[in-house]
Order: sequence, then structure tokens, then C-alpha cells
Amino acid sequence: MVHVMNQNRAAICSLAAAGVLWGLSVPLSKLSLAWLTPGWLTAIRFAAAAPLLAFAGRRGLREAITPWMLSCAAVIVCGTALSTGLLKVGR
Repeated sequence: MVHVMNQNRAAICSLAAAGVLWGLSVPLSKLSLAWLTPGWLTAIRFAAAAPLLAFAGRRGLREAITPWMLSCAAVIVCGTALSTGLLKVGR
């Protein structure tokens, strides 16, 4: 019973942290766009996240790298740069 409560607590804390980080991304992006271009901001965000995600998924990372996955990643990066650029236009 204690193990289940610890799992629930970890899940709730993880969701809360994800919500806070997600919610802070737009205001922090708007602040950063005052001195960075959208392309550079996107590059820095992905450069910061890539090692963390690679560490988290290290067991199946090599098998997951396929041409399809790389093309999906390219679309995500371009979409992020576009949305970051739209934040700068909307100021």
C-alpha cells in the first residue's frame, strides 16, 4: 500500500513540475526574444533539452533513431522556431 502511495505522489509531482515548466515557457520565451532571435532561442532550447532526453531514453535511443524519427524531429524543430517567431511578432 505504501509503494502505491509513493508512486502516486511521484506521478503527481511529475505532472505538477511539467505543468509549471510548460506554463513558464511562453513568458520566458517572450523575455528571451528581447535579446535573441527566434532561431537562436529554438536552438538553445533544444540543445538544453537533448542531453536530458537522451539520458532519460538511453536504453532504446539507438533503435529509435530512424529516418522517419529524424524527419519528425525536423518538423518539430521548424514548428517550434515558427511559433517562437510568432511570439516575437505578437509583442
